Amino acid sequence: MSFSDLLQLPVAWVILLLLVVGLIGSCFGSFINCLSWRMTHGQSIMRGRSHCPSCQHVLEPIDLVP
Repeated sequence: MSFSDLLQLPVAWVILLLLVVGLIGSCFGSFINCLSWRMTHGQSIMRGRSHCPSCQHVLEPIDLVP
């Protein structure tokens, strides 16, 4: 699909496409940020829950939403 093909789509589809791409990008960006943080601080990327680096409070699932 080329850029000129996108211009022929209805505006609602283009907006929906941009929202989906933005949401997926935010999720991947958040995951990559978590990986880089854990790797640079010598923490396991497979085990352990996400936590606050200053007070060590374990984060709840709602706190992990980007």
